[in-house]
Amino acid sequence: MYAWLLASVMVLSLEVQAGTISLAWDDYHAQYIGGQDQHRFFVLSRSDNGGPFSQIKIILDFDQNVSTYDDTTVGDLAANDYCYTLRAGIEVFFARDAVMPVSVVYVDSQEDGSPAIAAFDGSLATFWHTEWIANPPPGYPHELQLDLGSTRTLELIEYYPRADGTPNGTILDYTFYLSDSTASWGSPIASGTFPANVSPKFLTIPQASGRYLRLVAGSEINGNPWASIAELKLFTNVVPAVQFPDHLSEASNIACHVHTPPTTPVFYSQGSIPLPFQADFLTGESQESIRKHLGEGL
Repeated sequence: MYAWLLASVMVLSLEVQAGTISLAWDDYHAQYIGGQDQHRFFVLSRSDNGGPFSQIKIILDFDQNVSTYDDTTVGDLAANDYCYTLRAGIEVFFARDAVMPVSVVYVDSQEDGSPAIAAFDGSLATFWHTEWIANPPPGYPHELQLDLGSTRTLELIEYYPRADGTPNGTILDYTFYLSDSTASWGSPIASGTFPANVSPKFLTIPQASGRYLRLVAGSEINGNPWASIAELKLFTNVVPAVQFPDHLSEASNIACHVHTPPTTPVFYSQGSIPLPFQADFLTGESQESIRKHLGEGL
């Protein structure tokens, strides 16, 4: 009865592990509506114990066809119910304030004509590049430390690879630190792996404060020894504004974790459009997963 619906939504699924709800979805439909790669981000919302859905995370995702998110903010999973839904948007505009570095504190390597200061000079035409003429050139890890001039709060980091399309030096694995002292960096504010292409990279981070920013680059997208940055842009006071297209495939199904299976039919919709429903029923140490369509009951 609802087979057409399943083919039109992003399928959202969840797993429960050690007090964390891990969500996963395939964003193929969001990426390629009308043959255009117009998807830019996801908005994840959660309902606690049957309450209204409210936004818990905006996830920037420019390059992946399958995405995941671990919700570590849930309470006692044996006593609380959680439901999730997801929407993909085509545009995101940020009201934000730029944080401008004032100087380079340390760089492990820079080629003549491609100094570290070029990573924040406001021009995509210039770039920092580690030494490539040396034989052999210095390899990874590479490190860049910047002075922000005073203690600043960061919420968004944008990394722009070389604008000439050359992949040389495009960073793959990254770790960022923010501290008021270059002698004690503490835990990273962000770490992971960028998509292996030359598109701009965007990192939303929990609010973190410090005067000095440290980037430790762990590898390059093609395994070469170089690192390069056209621009490293930093922002605070980030307020996203989103646009959603009116396509059914821009919405997800509902994925729920409930500790007591419902005894009456469950109905969810995205606007006026009914959505499929997925629930994970946790009973003792066992977990059972089922999928039902709206209107069929449970």
